[in-house]
Order: sequence, then structure tokens, then C-alpha cells
Amino acid sequence: MSRLVIGVKQIGEMVIGRVLEQNESLRSKKGTGSLTLWTSSNSIFIFYSSCEPQLGKRLLHLRGDNLHEDDREFHCLFDSTAEAVQCVEYIREGVRAINAGTKEKASVATIQLERIE
Repeated sequence: MSRLVIGVKQIGEMVIGRVLEQNESLRSKKGTGSLTLWTSSNSIFIFYSSCEPQLGKRLLHLRGDNLHEDDREFHCLFDSTAEAVQCVEYIREGVRAINAGTKEKASVATIQLERIE
């Protein structure tokens, strides 16, 4: 079961967020990375677990082997508001795709991405 819940908010050109819930099967083990590649409409967005949550333009580091940083907020400043909006959409669609791989019907039927207000 791969349950992932990300809280995210886009403010202008900035995207900030936090990993709210992450199944341990998605967490890297000490010294190894865990890569989930998600593609849609000829676009690539990577979910990667290695150390602690961080956000890049096409990459979201999930919780990793640095357990003390699990609740750390991630953020990224984009070149435009449109690019920030697109990143939030990539995260939303990627989380849904990861969760759709579970056997739980509820995880597919409910919105897994929550906005932090």
C-alpha cells in the first residue's frame, strides 16, 4: 500500500508544502534512494526519497532516512506564477497516481492532496 498525502500551497511564484502522510514503503533506507518516476502529457515529475523533504522544479524529495526532518516544510521559487501552478498540478496528479496503485478503494476515491490554508 503506497499512501501519500502532501499539503501544498501556491502563492504567486512560490510553492510551499509539507509531506503530511507517507507510507513507509515509499521511504528510502539508509544509504539508498527510492525513486518514483511519474509522467503525464509528455511531462516528467519525479518523487524521490533520500534524505528529507525538498522541492525542485521537477522533483519532490519525500521523507527519507533523516527522520528528524520528516515534518520539514519544502518550498521552491519558480520563474513565473504559471510555472508554480503547473508544479502544484504535477504534485496533485503524481500523488493520485501513486495512491491509485494501492488496493484501497478509498485512497483513489478521495482527494489525497490537501491545501494548507
